Amino acid sequence: MQRIPNEIKDFFNIKRNNILLVKGKAGSGKTIFSLECLINLAEKGCGFYFSTRVDPETVLTQYPQISEHVPPQNIIDATLTAIPQSSDIYEAIQYSTVPEFLRELYAKLDKIKNQGTPVIVIDSIDAICETLNISNTKFMHTFADFTRKSGAKAIVVTEQSGSTKLDYLADGVVYLTHDMIEGRIYREMYIEKLRSVKIRNPIIPFTLIDGRFTPTQYVFHTAKDVLNKGQKYFKR
Repeated sequence: MQRIPNEIKDFFNIKRNNILLVKGKAGSGKTIFSLECLINLAEKGCGFYFSTRVDPETVLTQYPQISEHVPPQNIIDATLTAIPQSSDIYEAIQYSTVPEFLRELYAKLDKIKNQGTPVIVIDSIDAICETLNISNTKFMHTFADFTRKSGAKAIVVTEQSGSTKLDYLADGVVYLTHDMIEGRIYREMYIEKLRSVKIRNPIIPFTLIDGRFTPTQYVFHTAKDVLNKGQKYFKR
């Protein structure tokens, strides 16, 4: 089953494309999409998920499909809680500055340097910057430089929506949204920017079946639905 849009695959296949920014409000599917990218794009053992909101055990409980593709030790507890999770399986990182965070990240990447291209998910940049008490823009500047020098690919999740300064620092930007139509949740991905990629479908409907990101097609059942969605497209 096609899980990731072809434009996203093409984007990460381009050497100088390092960072994809994933925007959207809570519940829009950002985490599931990011995990789907890890499952479909990262070579075995080369995917890393940095969880800044919940601990790794919760991630695996909510999204068990990732355990078949990403080693448990690559799901990192970056919550910086007062009592970090200690386990022989999961790992936690301690950081209070940007250099410390990047030093911990580099140590993880160094372990798999001969296995393939690292694919990193930061979920989310907002939580990290709250902890470090710095702006998202300042962190993104440094992190973008880190990924390009290390050759890593990264998916950076943010709760910010609309046009932001982060858009200019990322190589690609997608925005996830959802609406309630006739009692059902209708979801869309808007591709706002993908450097050096021909965007065939800038608006991609998708669903979250069994906790998996799945592009799909949607049929509007009434003329009112068509009119309402059309007006939103024109406004955008």
